[in-house]
Amino acid sequence: MGNHRGVFAFLLTTLVFNTSAAFAQRISGPFAGLFSNEPNRNTAEALDLRGSVFGSYDQNLVHDVNADAPPGDPRLTNSGATLGASGSMTYDHSSDNLQFGAHVSGSTRGYTVSSERASAVGGGAVVSKQIGRKLFVNARTTTHYSPFYQYAPALTGIDGSPGATWPAPAPFAIGAVANPNVVLEGDTELVSHFTKRTDFSIGVGATKWWFLDFPENDVATASGHLGVRHRLTRPLSLHLGYGRELVGYNYPGAVRTPNDTIDAGVDYNDALTFSRRTTLSFGASTSALHTGDEIHYRINGSLLLTRGFKRTWQATAGYFRSSDFLPAYREPVLEDRAELGVSGMFLSRLQWSAGAAYARGTVGFDTGDRIESSSASTTLGFSITRFLGVSCQYRFYHYGGMRPGLSPFDFQERQSRQVFAVGLNAWFPILNKTKTATQGEDRQ
Repeated sequence: MGNHRGVFAFLLTTLVFNTSAAFAQRISGPFAGLFSNEPNRNTAEALDLRGSVFGSYDQNLVHDVNADAPPGDPRLTNSGATLGASGSMTYDHSSDNLQFGAHVSGSTRGYTVSSERASAVGGGAVVSKQIGRKLFVNARTTTHYSPFYQYAPALTGIDGSPGATWPAPAPFAIGAVANPNVVLEGDTELVSHFTKRTDFSIGVGATKWWFLDFPENDVATASGHLGVRHRLTRPLSLHLGYGRELVGYNYPGAVRTPNDTIDAGVDYNDALTFSRRTTLSFGASTSALHTGDEIHYRINGSLLLTRGFKRTWQATAGYFRSSDFLPAYREPVLEDRAELGVSGMFLSRLQWSAGAAYARGTVGFDTGDRIESSSASTTLGFSITRFLGVSCQYRFYHYGGMRPGLSPFDFQERQSRQVFAVGLNAWFPILNKTKTATQGEDRQ
């Protein structure tokens, strides 16, 4: 039988608070375009090109070598210098009833410890369109190719600056296994503003992982959700939702695994009363994960505290609890993680960000297989001109708990990496149209 104690736990956690930021700490000034890729709220249309050349030194340390695994790729297990380049193009359009954004990016990196290069490409698009007086459609799609499986379950490694554009040494700092893969994901949602206070939504999504050398490790997911939200006052609203995800592995004998989520609670959208520049958000939901003939209930949730200070500085601290299906495992990953981050500008030309994250959890229910991962980074960027800057970055990455046989991938049991990098970064604003006085604010 399943763990039906989760039903009682769900009844205790149906109250969910979610306070979004009532303030927006934005990078501003003549060098804002180089330091941040966040579009300005007054921008009607923009096209940006960005590029970087960088050099780095990767120090890799493998602990508890897994004797059953083949020798690791020297690009991920040996220490040495690298030289690389990256570039991206971003397009944004905003009008009263349409918001659209698209991007493409690529990077390549050469290693002194290997004759093989590592190159990655990716892209995506997002659109929000008003299709009726009270009806909106939102859609998103992304795709990415990488020569490495980047193992960091539920670990984002906050650097304190979500809009930061300093790319070195991404995207391979958390590469764990040389397993070339392609990811394609997308989702769409229909939202109806049924009344001034009540919204209905319904959506579907799908994700597909292709592992080019080991197709038996391919993973596909399909999901759907529906929900209703009712605003009681300007900052306070109630919501109720249900979602289901189907996870399909490609190995022989695999069956699709359903994952149900119930999300019910209260949203509070305002700053804390004791500080107008401090916001707190927290929430909870219940997942019903099916494993064979059993149903396991798990309470997931998040807690995030954000504090803005001075003109451009922001600090964040968060706790997150999740249940995920990852290609690296054939059972659900149950994790808890904590994150810290801070960012801001010392001078109009000088930006700094830093952050750290730690995650720990288990693979499957009642297995005793504990895994952990951690990441920390700091970046200092200096603008030479409005369009050219230099940066230096340090990043630490670690994972552990990979006993032999736990994953179909050839992980070592534990591995640590630290990366020291410097880069020359350029920004080329090709198009930048500002909204006219007759254009209204975005409705969605």
